[in-house]
Amino acid sequence: MITQLDLGAVNAYLVEENGAYMLVDTGGYLFADGKNLNNRRAILEEKLQEKGVTKENLKLLFLTHGDCDHCMNADYIAKKYEVPIAMHEADVCLVDKPELEQLMKTVNYRSFAMKFVSKMIHGMITKLVMQTIKDFECFRPDILVKDGVRLDQYGFSVSVIGLAGHTPGSVGIVTDDGEAIVGDAGPGTINAFDFEKYDRSLNKIMQAGYRTIYMGHKSQARSN
Repeated sequence: MITQLDLGAVNAYLVEENGAYMLVDTGGYLFADGKNLNNRRAILEEKLQEKGVTKENLKLLFLTHGDCDHCMNADYIAKKYEVPIAMHEADVCLVDKPELEQLMKTVNYRSFAMKFVSKMIHGMITKLVMQTIKDFECFRPDILVKDGVRLDQYGFSVSVIGLAGHTPGSVGIVTDDGEAIVGDAGPGTINAFDFEKYDRSLNKIMQAGYRTIYMGHKSQARSN
């Protein structure tokens, strides 16, 4: 069973199987926060407590990608719950030793309007990214995953799907009954490291016939 955790403009998810939980993403700063940056840690902890998540039943922390708004609390949660972190190797550079140049590569838009807006507020975006780097609790994942890997050994009947494009190492998970958590690789994403790869990943998602698609920033899941 998948439960959406609305952290305020960004989602985390709990995957539950036989009393064990996997947490997918952790929230973090958003550009939309502006000067009032919110790491969303308090609301994440509140929702985990409400769902009865403990050190004993949280078995895995899975990150769909290395953007701050999805993984800023990863190190904290991993230490608090003594749980391993899983993510794709290509995004490790975003969380191990994040640098301004690397993080700014995903501040890349396709539409002329967004290109214009991002150019106009480039200074503000740069300041926000620099503040993110300053506040970010760096970590290295315990588990490296890639397309086709199964997570049965951690107690979950799910497969990893490679969804590169939004970031180099974007990944998702698909349950055996056809539900998919796709992070920011799903429809509606306006920025990407590589739009050609993002389009291929989006087509992969939309053509797979998943029963439900859970996305990183939508208030409701999309059903095919």
